[in-house]
Amino acid sequence: MANIQFGTSDKYLFFKKADDDCVLVRASKLIMARKKSGTTIALHFEGSSYQQFALNEIKDDVPADTDEHMQFLGNVKIVLTCATGKGDEACRDIVNAINVAFSGDDPAWKRSTDASGYIVAADAIAGTYISSSITGVDSLVIDGRSKKDQAGDDTTA
Repeated sequence: MANIQFGTSDKYLFFKKADDDCVLVRASKLIMARKKSGTTIALHFEGSSYQQFALNEIKDDVPADTDEHMQFLGNVKIVLTCATGKGDEACRDIVNAINVAFSGDDPAWKRSTDASGYIVAADAIAGTYISSSITGVDSLVIDGRSKKDQAGDDTTA
């Protein structure tokens, strides 16, 4: 849940692939960044509730393959495109932006004008990226289990 106090220390990363395909995730939920190829990195964010089975990978649909471990629901995987060989720089810039102190007057905090904690990490429509090494948004994958209630009914309709 968002901390609604003024000057909150909670930071949120905004990713937009298209006008109808975007997600806002809490920065503290970032658990891993992985270089997928010479031109892509995958950011993995943990979900917010436990389920008594786990997926072998995050998928957009309800899973068929499970194992016996506990895992969070609602996991998010974001794949960003980068300039060739610049994935490590993109990861560094993302971490630096998350860790920088809030200050609306600080030019280093160029992604927020009101110290709200809202960080535009990647907006493919506006061409705005948290790092000059990032060139686009390849995919936004939200764990399909988070889109259904316990009865299996779609909660996004």
